[in-house]
Amino acid sequence: MTTEASKRGRNNRSRGLSIERKVRDIFARLMQTETWRNPATGTAIADVETRTGVCPMCQGHGKLLLAIEVKSFQGDIPKWLQRGLGQNEAAVTQTGKTGLVVVSWVNKAKRRYFGLFEIN
Repeated sequence: MTTEASKRGRNNRSRGLSIERKVRDIFARLMQTETWRNPATGTAIADVETRTGVCPMCQGHGKLLLAIEVKSFQGDIPKWLQRGLGQNEAAVTQTGKTGLVVVSWVNKAKRRYFGLFEIN
């Protein structure tokens, strides 16, 4: 007998693997390099990795090796992030430059910064 929770878990794993494959394909196209998805092993390992390729943020002037962790969510983008993405799109249109949104927060007196850019 299959429980509702086990069906949900199986569906979530399947969706997650599909998203990881999509991310792998996007980075392979963007970076023009060998990109692969690591199998789920239950240990700490990157979901997707790349070998040297063209850095999408450097407009081809730099090389980048990536270990990519994929997290996916269903539902609306939070309003604060939607606002930041909208402001960034306007800045990209105005300046003609590559867009990057930086998210920052403080946790236990330590400030952390994370960069976001759309990859498709």
